[in-house]
Amino acid sequence: MNPFLSFCLYVAARVFVQYLKSRPKDEQVRASLQFLLTAMGHIKKKNPLTESFLVQLDVDLAGMLADGPAPMFASHPGGGCSGVKPGSDPASAGKVSLTAYVV
Repeated sequence: MNPFLSFCLYVAARVFVQYLKSRPKDEQVRASLQFLLTAMGHIKKKNPLTESFLVQLDVDLAGMLADGPAPMFASHPGGGCSGVKPGSDPASAGKVSLTAYVV
């Protein structure tokens, strides 16, 4: 697997996050972002750098809480969008865990 794959997915997810700041009710873009986050959650098992991209996306998604009127995702209390608690084994996390907010 090409190591740049995770970076490409990160950039695509960032574009979706920025778009959703202006149009938070776009369900198709929400689904696409969820897909990218899930894919990155699985890729991080083979490419540890992906975890740092997921942490940055967690910060961006948390920023939507402060900026936007009604966020669609929020950080998971246990470990953010990566679904991994700090200090735990990243390989044990299977899926990305995000909390949906009602708009």
